[in-house]
Formats: sequence, structure tokens, C-alpha cells
Amino acid sequence: MKKNDFQIPSAPIVFIDLDETLVDRDTNSLWLEWRIKQRRDMKGIPELLIGLLNSSYYKKGRLTAGKMNRYFRARTLGLSSDRYSEMAESFFTEKGVHHVYSDAVGLVENLKNKCGHVVMITGQDDYLARPFFRHFNLGGLISNRRIVENRRFIGFETPNCYADGKISLAGKYAGEKGCRLSECAFFTDSISDLPLLENVKYPYAVNPDRELYAKAVESDWPVICFEK
Repeated sequence: MKKNDFQIPSAPIVFIDLDETLVDRDTNSLWLEWRIKQRRDMKGIPELLIGLLNSSYYKKGRLTAGKMNRYFRARTLGLSSDRYSEMAESFFTEKGVHHVYSDAVGLVENLKNKCGHVVMITGQDDYLARPFFRHFNLGGLISNRRIVENRRFIGFETPNCYADGKISLAGKYAGEKGCRLSECAFFTDSISDLPLLENVKYPYAVNPDRELYAKAVESDWPVICFEK
């Protein structure tokens, strides 16, 4: 797979994915490595087990919003919102930032210079996504947002930021900014994001998985590959 020549789109909003698009691995795996191996935090074992199941579901095309939320709930068992926020910041500083693609930093800066408004859209939860969002100094963040009451996690906002839910959330965001989703651009690595890719004017495949690469070639979409 080679990096294609591509043009920066003239879009009012550019949506860009996080996992394996801006960073070189999925952030759930990075987080688990950090939590269990570096922190020796045994509270992360339930999260690990559910995460392994979800990875299997994802590969079989059977991952659902409910399964994702069950994983996120396991992550914060016994944690207050303040404690989880502190852990998310430490994770980013100690591990996450070291997996940011250097090429992604340049791409985002070019997108901001050309389009002005670049938005991270990710299936990650808002606590873990926020440090990456700030690192790239983006214009907006769309993620799976937790509901907090008295520093306790009590649920998630709907819709879930996954598959068709991403279309709803991105479309709502675009409307609030005075444009249509069909005028926007989207950069992502995964075939699971195909619904949103097919609803924007400018779809881009970045470090694509095998299925998305085949779809991008078939549809003549730009393919961008970063060096690790």
C-alpha cells in the first residue's frame, strides 16, 4: 500500500478519526497495556476480558453499541470521574502521545490552514479522547460521552458514536455550524466507518484496513498511508 497523491479538500468541516488514523494503534489497546502492565492495576482485568471479546465481535462484524458501552462501564468500575480523568491524562502523557503519527500532525495542520474547522470523531469515550483532541488543537470533539452525577458514571449519551450513530452526530454537528454533512470531508482507517464515508462529499482512507482499502480503490477515494 502506497501513500497516494491527494489534495486538501475545500470543505466547511473536516471530520477525522482517532484510532489508527491519528495514532498508530487503537487507543483501547494502548490504554489496557498502560493500565495493566505499567500500573499493575488489577481493576483493569474485567475491562481486558470484555475488550478481548469485543475485538472478536469487531472482526466478525458483530460489535454493537451495547457491547461497546459494556466495555466502557467495565473500564471505570470503582473509579470516580475525577480519578478516571487523572488516569486518562497520565496515560496520554506516559504512553498515548508517543503513538501519535508525526505525519498526522502535519496533515491536521494543513487541514486547519485550508478548511479552518477540523473535528475529531471517535468511538473512544470523551475522557480518553480529550487529551488527544487538545494535543491536535482541533475545533471540535465528537465521542462517546459519559453521563456523570456526583462524580459517578451513570450512563452514556445517545446515540453511540459508532457506525450509523456517527452519521447522526456528525450531521447534527454540521447543521449546528450552518452546513450539510454532504459538503464535509471525513478521514478514517476502518471499514466500520463506511456509513459516514458514504455520506460526505470528500471521503479519505487513512492507513486503511484491508476492506476499506479495497473499497477506496473501487470507489477511487484517496488513500493516505503514514510511516510509523
